[in-house]
Amino acid sequence: MRAEMREEVRKRRGAGVRFIACAAFALVSCMAWAQAPTIKPPTTNNQPLNTTTLAVVLANKPERFTQEEWLRMLEKPVNRSLYPLFLTQAMLDTLDAKKLDLRFQYQMVPDR
Repeated sequence: MRAEMREEVRKRRGAGVRFIACAAFALVSCMAWAQAPTIKPPTTNNQPLNTTTLAVVLANKPERFTQEEWLRMLEKPVNRSLYPLFLTQAMLDTLDAKKLDLRFQYQMVPDR
């Protein structure tokens, strides 16, 4: 009788150890999977600017930058958010607003 009880206790302990080992393996696997690099969709940052957007970008160029510096600086997405492009009603009257590049931020300002 005691031998049977001991055998039963060993089986239960073995099942508990197996459960903990499987749970630990699953947890470590999930943690490793979460750290794996993901495949990112291709970004549109490398596309050249269309003529409408280029005209607005150059109209907003500060005097302290050359044209090449300004365009190179706005290639980075962080700088696009730091330097919003200002639009006036006169600009919108002459440009097609539907063709403006959505990678930039635009703000309406009164005519200067």
